This record gives sequence, structure tokens and C-alpha cells, in this order.
Amino acid sequence: MGVMAALSIVSGWQLGCQSPPPAESGDGTYQPRASDDHPFVSGIEGVVTSNEEPDGSSNPSQEPVFVDATGVRSTAVTTLPGLSFEIEATPEVSDEMLEYLVANLGVLPGDASTRKDLLPFLEADGRLQKGFPEVRLPQIRDGQGMPRFFTWPDAWDIIRPGVIRLRPELAEATPSPGGGNEVGSTTAALTGSWTTVEGRILCGTGNGLPFAPIEVSGVGGVTDGVGNFSVAGTFTDVDVVQITYDGTVTNAGVTSPLTVMDDFHQPRGGEADVTDATATTVGDTLQTGTLTVDTLDCELYELGFDALSEYHTLMGASPPAGNYRMKRWDGVEHVFGTPYAYHDYAVFPINFRDRTGRRATMFHEFAHTVRHAADGDLGHWGWDNFRWTYARARGGNEVFNEQYAFNEGWSQYWECTRTGAAGICPAIDGANPGAVPAPPLGDVDAFADWNELQLGRRLMTLSSAPGVGHATMVSILIANPGVIHTLWEFEQRYCATVPMPNPDCDPTTRRPLRTKNSCPPGFDDHGATCWQQDVVAKDSYPRHGDIPTACEPGATNHAGLCHGPCPAGFDAVGFHCWQDCPPGMTDDGAFCRRDVDIRNATNRCPWWDACGLFENCTTCPDGYQNDGCTCRLDAWIFAKETRDRAVTFPGCDGGREYDGGLCYDPCRAGFTALGSVCWAACPPGFDDHGATCYRPPNILTKF
Repeated sequence: MGVMAALSIVSGWQLGCQSPPPAESGDGTYQPRASDDHPFVSGIEGVVTSNEEPDGSSNPSQEPVFVDATGVRSTAVTTLPGLSFEIEATPEVSDEMLEYLVANLGVLPGDASTRKDLLPFLEADGRLQKGFPEVRLPQIRDGQGMPRFFTWPDAWDIIRPGVIRLRPELAEATPSPGGGNEVGSTTAALTGSWTTVEGRILCGTGNGLPFAPIEVSGVGGVTDGVGNFSVAGTFTDVDVVQITYDGTVTNAGVTSPLTVMDDFHQPRGGEADVTDATATTVGDTLQTGTLTVDTLDCELYELGFDALSEYHTLMGASPPAGNYRMKRWDGVEHVFGTPYAYHDYAVFPINFRDRTGRRATMFHEFAHTVRHAADGDLGHWGWDNFRWTYARARGGNEVFNEQYAFNEGWSQYWECTRTGAAGICPAIDGANPGAVPAPPLGDVDAFADWNELQLGRRLMTLSSAPGVGHATMVSILIANPGVIHTLWEFEQRYCATVPMPNPDCDPTTRRPLRTKNSCPPGFDDHGATCWQQDVVAKDSYPRHGDIPTACEPGATNHAGLCHGPCPAGFDAVGFHCWQDCPPGMTDDGAFCRRDVDIRNATNRCPWWDACGLFENCTTCPDGYQNDGCTCRLDAWIFAKETRDRAVTFPGCDGGREYDGGLCYDPCRAGFTALGSVCWAACPPGFDDHGATCYRPPNILTKF
């Protein structure tokens, strides 16, 4: 890989080649003109206009603001043989960045076609724009007048003719004291002359990649137990470290191969990109620093190493298969989306990294390979897999057959007793503190032979007995190939092996103390099979319902409905409130009526003016018309004002519940109401079919 990037130019306009000088448009954009191909221009995709915004966008309506001479720093460059010139930088370029750029500038010779095609482009207006970390590189020529071209670190991009700009994300980077930094120093350090390359490889989990074969520029090596590597040879160009996930794990005095395989059982490989790290040179040694490989293969290899080395430490030997192999599919994700174990290797889909509890899953599948290989060869395992259906989806809580339960329960026990494995682990006193409780299957001993989590719990109890331990549990499997396929068969060999006294074994007969059930609870014994009841009648009882009558406070029940109160001065009549008639008026329903009233006037008149025709000497009550000798109150009839009343349906009182138009007492705990009947809930695992509970028939094989 080369050190510098010749003419690293960001996109903006297509340029396949260049001829006469480009013209500047009114908005400052340089328009390209086609010409013959040129080796220095053929790879150029374009150039950003001079009115570029800080975020990289272009705003043609905004005129660019250029830096005047007072805001430019000049630096004389004398590091290139036979050349002397100055470069100019804006204030945003730090002293460290400018020093680093000067130290890494290079030039390339030009020729006649270069002078014809590219020189006019570079001689166009190349002023520095205000507010950006930019550097202006002058045009230089050799003794024959031919142009020479700068090369610069790949942290800089050309954005206008003769002007390069530091990438925004690197503008604040600070070079290290040794002269390297995040801005291209790694690239610069990769081309040189070394006799040793050393570093460390980490997986994306943050742990070192142990005992993995690597290759640097054709020279092989192996990482140590924590991912460090050092290879010796002759190196002039280093860009990647090749990795092969096919190593040999050595610890506790034991050596075992470890492999991540592809679909065809060939070792998988990968690479660590050295240019992504911070490399330094110390004497004749290139130190790449820490290289992170965030891939599924790296993580599988790392987790496989943990499972294998932990087995070495526990057993002081290689696993029964002699190695640990993991197969990682390329394209299988949905069909085989769950990890599983074949005879002596584990298989993982490409979506394994999306799953939680990967460490526990690795120990689980590794434990399968230990048990499978300890029990017999591939042919034996194939026959077991066929007759006991090992290859099936599992949830941990099912009851299928004793042999399937032991195969899964063994791996459940193993993952739940490994360091750092957070699996679905049934809790037992003292052996697995803080673990989740076992599923509610009733009596543990009754289900131990049939359920994987209960069986795993039983194995954890057996391993915690005095003088036993996990190594003894594995040794019992290895010492009895082809004969242990159930928990009962394991317990018989267990009691014949472990030291006495043992809380689970008779010290005299060396037989298990517990009595093995023929069938799990809830199953009927049918000889070679156990049948589980699949239809259960639901318990029920009736409840009495009444018509709702309860109304909200202030409302009255009328004709089966709750009516809200009327305002003052109104009386309730059905759905409406009717205005009250004033005193003295007759209520005619929708009207208020007052009849005509004529009465004698109070008369204080002399004899010659009997009705007060000449003198005002008669009086009437208030509101009456004075007609002389009489007083008159005219008739009056008006329509009453009405208002609608709030109407709601009655509810239930006294804690009763409404259902289907009636009020009922609530059902007892454990029962659900359906109209006038309270029905009991179905047991776990049953579907509700109205008056009955149903589940598919479950038939277990006993042998």
C-alpha cells in the first residue's frame, strides 16, 4: 500500500480529462472541459465549488469569502531535494497539522501532456476560503519548465485548484509526540523497511484473539493466548494482517485444535486492517498497535477458545473428539436460525451475533459435542438422533422422552456451571445462587427424567455432592460409551463410581436412593409409552343477574333510565324539564294561563261624579286597568320554556359487574365470567374450547 494519495479530490463534477483552462462562472463554480485522458486526472471524480459551506453543501447564491494576505501563514518548504517554495495556510490549520503536512509532502514529475492538460487547471484561481482549515500549494516546475505535482497525506482533499482542505472530522486531531497521529500517520508508517511487525488482535467483544495463525506480507506467525503477535522477516509494505481461524489451543499442559469451518468444512479466514490502527516505528520494528476485528468468525473463535481451554483446565485432557470445531454457515439464517450440535462439532447461523446469551450458548453446544463423542462414533450418534429425535426445537419446559431430556439436560447443566455463562439455569440450593427458578412442573424428582431443565438441575445437584465435582461427571460419560442415554442410566453409573457416603446413593448396594417413575405425573402408563390426558372438563357454577337500577347521585330512575336533575324553576316531565308557571296562573301543561278578572274599583267619588269621570277618585290593585267604576286584568297565556334532561343507562351497585344487560356478583378467584356462568381457567398448556380444555395428544416413549 502506498504512503501518499496523489490528488485526492472530493466529488462535485465529473472530470475525465482536462484541456484549456476552465472558465469561472458567475457563482464561482469551475466548469470542466473535456480533453484527452491524462494519467493524473483519469481518476479524478470532481471538485467542490469555491462557495462550499462548512458542512460540504454548496450554496450558489452565497459568494465565497476568501482570506486576504493578512490572514495567511506562510511556511517555507526545503525538505524536497532541489526545490524551494512556500505553502500558505489559513489560521484554522494548527501548527502541528501544518508541520505534519510539510513533513509528508511529495512531488511527482510532469511531462508535455501534463503541461498541456493539467497545468491550466492548477493555475486557476486558488485562493484560500475563510473559515476552513485550508492550505494553498503553489505551482512548481523543474529546470525544463515542466510542472511538478504535489502528493499529500490522505487526510487532505483538494477542493479548488491548488487548494487542499483537511477533512472536517480530523480538523481537531492532534499529532502524537512521536510524529504520528490519526491523520494519515498510520498510512505513512506502513511503507518503510522493517524486520519485525508486532501488534495485538482483538475481537469485537474486546478480548484478544488467542492462538490464531496469522500472516503479514507473506510471513506467517501465531498469536499468543491474549492476541499478541510478532513476526520476523523483511517488510516494506504492510496494510493487513491475514487471519486463519484454525489454531491450536495450549493451556494446562494440554493441546487441542480449534477451528471455525465454512460450509465445506474448510477453515475460515479474515483480515485485520492495519491502516485503521495507529502504527508507529521503533527502530526496525513496525508496531501496528491494537487491531480490532469485529466479525462473527472472530467472536466464534474467541468463545470456542474459552470453552476448549476451560475443558483443558477441568479435565487435564482434550475433549473426546480430540478438538473443537465450529461450522458457520454463509447463507443459512432463517431455516437453521438456531445453533445446534452435530456429532462432534457445533453449527452456528449467520445471525448468531444478533442473539443474547452467546457465551452460554457456546458452552451448551460444546457440551453436546463432549457427550456425543464420549457416547460413540458418528454411526452410533446417527442412530440415537433418529430414534430419540435429538434434532428438534426446544424451549426447556417440554416433556418429550427421557433420552432427549438427558441429551439437552446435560448441556443445560454444563452451561449453567461455567464461568460467565448466563443461561436459562434452574436454581438449586448452594450450587447456582441467583439463577432463575425452574419451570413450575410440579414435583422435581417426578419430572427429573423427562424435562431438560429439571434434569439439568438434578445433574447440578449430583455434581455438588462431596468428593464429586464436574470432572467426575464428565469422566462417568467417557468411561461408559454407548450405555448412558437417560438420567437413570447416568445415576446408576454415578453411584457405582463416586465416593461414599453420598446423599443420593445407597452406600451398601451403590444404587440410587430415589425411585424412578415409569411415567411423568399426569401421564397414564401404556406399557412402552406414556399417554397424557388431552381433554379436561372445565369447572363452572351459575350466577344470578338483575336488571341495573343504580343511578348517579342526583339522578332519578324513570322508566328504566337515569334522568339528571332539573334546574330551579323547572319540573321534570319524562326526558324534559318544563318551566313552572308563575303564582296565580293556571298550569295547562305546555302553557301557563291567566283568565280575565273584572272587579269593582275602590270609589271615593262624590255623588255627582259616581265613576270618577271628572275627578280621579277611583283606584285599582297593582296590575289592573282602571275602567272608572271597575278594575280589569286582561287574560294572559304563554308557552312554557323547556330544557332537555341528561339521560344515562342505569349501572350496577354494591361491587357488582355489568355483563350483557344484567348486574352480576363477581366470579370467584380462578374463574372467568361468561354471562350467567363462571368458568374455571384451563391448566397451563391447554387451549380453551368453551366447556372443555384441549391440548394435542402427547405420547412419550419410555425406552
